[in-house]
Amino acid sequence: MTDEKILEVDPPEDKRKPKPESLYKYYSLNEYSIQVLENLEIFASHPKILNDPFDSHDSLIEFDDKETIRSFINPVWENPDIQESYENNIESLKETVQFWFRTMIYGRLGIYSMTEKPTNLLMWSYYTNHKGFCIEFDFNKFPFKFFGPFQINYSEEFKPLSIKNGGEICMLYQALLKAKDWEHEQEWRILPEREGDNPMEMKELDSLKDVSDLTTRNFPINKDCINKIILGNQFFDNDNELAPSKKGLTVTLKTKIDFKNRLLNAIEKLNIPVEIIFRNEPHFEFRTEPILIERINENELEITKNVG
Repeated sequence: MTDEKILEVDPPEDKRKPKPESLYKYYSLNEYSIQVLENLEIFASHPKILNDPFDSHDSLIEFDDKETIRSFINPVWENPDIQESYENNIESLKETVQFWFRTMIYGRLGIYSMTEKPTNLLMWSYYTNHKGFCIEFDFNKFPFKFFGPFQINYSEEFKPLSIKNGGEICMLYQALLKAKDWEHEQEWRILPEREGDNPMEMKELDSLKDVSDLTTRNFPINKDCINKIILGNQFFDNDNELAPSKKGLTVTLKTKIDFKNRLLNAIEKLNIPVEIIFRNEPHFEFRTEPILIERINENELEITKNVG
């Protein structure tokens, strides 16, 4: 795909940004997020499970070309019933082809969303309730094949793109266009590709639940992909878990003890730098500071600033 073609689905020129060196992913503190570090793998979503119901919507691609429609339903085109359906109920056939286009595309591709800013108050609120964590990824070191990263194009208009522009351009247009309401997320997106003969699972689609030989949507990473972990401002319960000490702060874990211990153990095992979110008083702005975490016993920790 040429750069000129990609520009057709990029944000307007005055909104375009240079590609970041690294990107960030916010996680709540739960079983799924802990496994990212314990198993060293990320999950590349199908559009059906994204939190925006209009994300990658079928209607963003207009199947308005007879030959293209025929190419998607070959070799069954020779079936007289199919031909009759095309002639007598073209709108129904268009809807069917729209659905199967996305089904085929996202059987091979997943969606993994990241953001360019680790101190976004709203993102910490939406995705972690300030009690989770954020991973800074060096996406250039991801060991699997992917397309991107692409800057999301936030728009007030959702106009369908003709399939005459080509399947790849239409796929990118569909995957990268979001409502302007989401602009504060400053999202960048990669599209991991599953190589091999077997497509990825799509449990969210009833028509495909019983299809055999599907692969998972998990993609392996390694520790070199992770630059650092940032803990939320309330990862440790300020009222119940923290107490001043001579060196810094003593933490006595009392909430989500298992998840916190598993996360901290994974961080220690992988030897990943850790930072934590602080608020720049008196403003509602966040900053991060490097910290050292030393274990006193199973549920007690010592936290100090990492000045080295």
